[in-house]
Amino acid sequence: MKRLFGYFCIVAIWAMAGCHGQVAFAQAVDCYTWNTQSQSWVWNLLCGPGQQGGQVIVPAGKLVQIKNSLTLLGTDGASLNVGAGGTLGSAAFTAASAYQASSANLSLYAAIAPSANVQTFLGAANYAAMLSLLGGQPALAAGTGISISGGTISTANVPNAALANSSITIAGNATALGGSVSQDSITGLSSTGLVKRTAANTLGIATAGTDYSTPSAMETLTNKSMSGSSNTFTNIPNSALSNNSITVAGNSTAFGGSVSQDSITGLSSTGIIRRTGTNTLGIASAGTDYQTPLASTSITIAGNATSLGGSVSQDSITGLSSTGLVKRTAANTLGIALNSDLPVFGASGSSHASGAVPDPGSSAGSTRYLREDGTWNTPSGGSGGVSTQNVVTGSRTFGAVYHNTTGKPMFVNISVYGGTNPSIVFYSDSSSSPSTLIAQVAWATNDVSPSVGFWVLAGNYYEAVLGSGSPTIAAWVETY
Repeated sequence: MKRLFGYFCIVAIWAMAGCHGQVAFAQAVDCYTWNTQSQSWVWNLLCGPGQQGGQVIVPAGKLVQIKNSLTLLGTDGASLNVGAGGTLGSAAFTAASAYQASSANLSLYAAIAPSANVQTFLGAANYAAMLSLLGGQPALAAGTGISISGGTISTANVPNAALANSSITIAGNATALGGSVSQDSITGLSSTGLVKRTAANTLGIATAGTDYSTPSAMETLTNKSMSGSSNTFTNIPNSALSNNSITVAGNSTAFGGSVSQDSITGLSSTGIIRRTGTNTLGIASAGTDYQTPLASTSITIAGNATSLGGSVSQDSITGLSSTGLVKRTAANTLGIALNSDLPVFGASGSSHASGAVPDPGSSAGSTRYLREDGTWNTPSGGSGGVSTQNVVTGSRTFGAVYHNTTGKPMFVNISVYGGTNPSIVFYSDSSSSPSTLIAQVAWATNDVSPSVGFWVLAGNYYEAVLGSGSPTIAAWVETY
């Protein structure tokens, strides 16, 4: 190593036996001796300090390899000479200030203590960490062939000169980006007034009286049609209208005016109004033109007060909620009539009386009629001829009253047998307890089996009464 007061060159010295050449100085004394133990050249003390200006001579064709270090003393700025045809590598020497002074932990750099930020930066794990410490992406240096993606890089302060197109032409005037365009430069006008288009892309000042009417020379529109849906009319005075008023009840009122009720009716007094003549109203007279308000506003019907104009139901009047014939049961009281309340009409004669008809019986029929004597009978010679024969032996017995409800005269035939000296009496009339004798039979021996027949009129009752003995009914047949 050659030391030149702050500059040094680190050269590894390696020498094989004989150093592959001759090492000599200008002086006769060899100042360097090769130490095989330390593998380095050792300064010969015999040379003394005055021998430091010697030379290391390497004969042609020989190689000197420098290993470890060799310090060459000299003044700053001294030169290292290389003979003709020789070469010196570009890293052979450099200023000592460019190298880190010896420091185990790199806390000192050429005797300069770096700041904490610098030490943190040098200790970053990778480039991304360094970039983060620097505050982001560095600015791009000037150059060509740079591709910038708007989606990933935000650009700012790009000058117009960097743009392929840096201006815009408006109405024939080119304006740089960032510049301004005035209205006059767009219209090309410098005078004031109404503007009109005079040609393609050309504006000019309109001429009053030719291009438009001046305010002082208002035109009168004639034979013009103006649509109310397409135009807005405002502030039209009444004087501009052909009809600018309306007459109400003989009083003319201008548009925008008002008409009072009294001016319409012509009245100044209060009260009920009546029409007294054509287009004439007056105050009506109480008691003559109308009735004064009623002292009472309700009416009581069957004990129930009802307001005038209200309604009263029949049930609220009668006080009834059931259906049926109605009868008066007491003063101002109604009720539903019972069967016992309905008198049966009296038959013709001295005891005749109106009333309800008698019960026609439980057997259904359609051939009988109610006679004036109060009985239901079948007309003789009509459609009530004999048509039915019923054998009722099992349902008839002596001493029981039966009722002819067929609506026709009925013939009853009874056959009996047995008994000891028996006798039978037959009764029939309109009473439910018949007492009119119509037939009887008696016999003295048991070997006789007599038969008895008799007629029962429609609606009449009939009965067979056993007088003596105990005969047996062999047959009981009713024909009608």
